[in-house]
Amino acid sequence: MKRQYWALGLALALSNVDVSQSYADAVKWVDEKGRVHFGDRPPANTAVETEIVELKEAPKLGLTSEELNEQRKRVNDYRAELRRQEVEREQASRLPRTDEHKPATTPPTREECAMLHPNKTKDRVECFREAEQDMH
Repeated sequence: MKRQYWALGLALALSNVDVSQSYADAVKWVDEKGRVHFGDRPPANTAVETEIVELKEAPKLGLTSEELNEQRKRVNDYRAELRRQEVEREQASRLPRTDEHKPATTPPTREECAMLHPNKTKDRVECFREAEQDMH
């Protein structure tokens, strides 16, 4: 009887050696509870049927180096444009203000006064009076 167990153990050991030394990428097996497992070798303590699974290369995610360089260039160009606009605003704020540079404004209409001051009646009435004075 001991020889049968010894022979069975030797057969299992050799089958595991064959699978682990094969050129497979992965081994698939089902345990006694029916759960499927994957690994580089099956468990050594149990006799399970194994299946060799060839793993394929996963699709590449992300950008190629050329696309990444192009994306970096766009980001740098955008940052440079933001800096340029900021410098222009700073320079414009340093210029002295004169009446010549102020745009000509027209007084607001009664409807515009109502929209400008929807919650404060006092401000709306004052705006109405200014609009009427400018009309005369």
